[in-house]
Amino acid sequence: MMCAGNRRTEMSTRRKVKGVGWSQAAIGNATWTGVRLSHVLQLAGVDPRSTRTSAGGKHVEFTSVDICPEEKGGPYKASLPLIHASSPEQDVLLAYKMNGEDLTPDHGFPLRIVVPGVIGARSVKWLDRIDVLSHESQGFFMQRDYKMFPPNIDWHNIEWNTRRPSWTSLSSPP
Repeated sequence: MMCAGNRRTEMSTRRKVKGVGWSQAAIGNATWTGVRLSHVLQLAGVDPRSTRTSAGGKHVEFTSVDICPEEKGGPYKASLPLIHASSPEQDVLLAYKMNGEDLTPDHGFPLRIVVPGVIGARSVKWLDRIDVLSHESQGFFMQRDYKMFPPNIDWHNIEWNTRRPSWTSLSSPP
């Protein structure tokens, strides 16, 4: 899992960005245990690999119990396109274990979403609810933060994409 702020220090040399000054180390690896979100959605009547539900839902929103000042006292939330959330091949999990042990509070106990290959900000911790919506989550961190823009893109011409380039970080024990 990689933080959207990975390499923020280097990004700030071109244009100042807010947030913790991560270098190339805001990335981690874990073995997750949980239930596939696609199976839960299917039990709720959402067809696998759907782009739209019969009620017009096109996005799956995950809401945390974590209250954020940026949300004006509301909870942290983020979403995925329905096609991503409902596809078993994407391996999106409702995770309750990390590396064979129950999640700790720091890692989202009792339940979190894990979205492989997507910035960590979409892997919502301390999950409270899941909703299928007609639109992308309107949460602050979905609309106004954790966006990765190339130099020719700004807030006025962004088209949000779930996938990000694959980055790798290699390290060895001290």
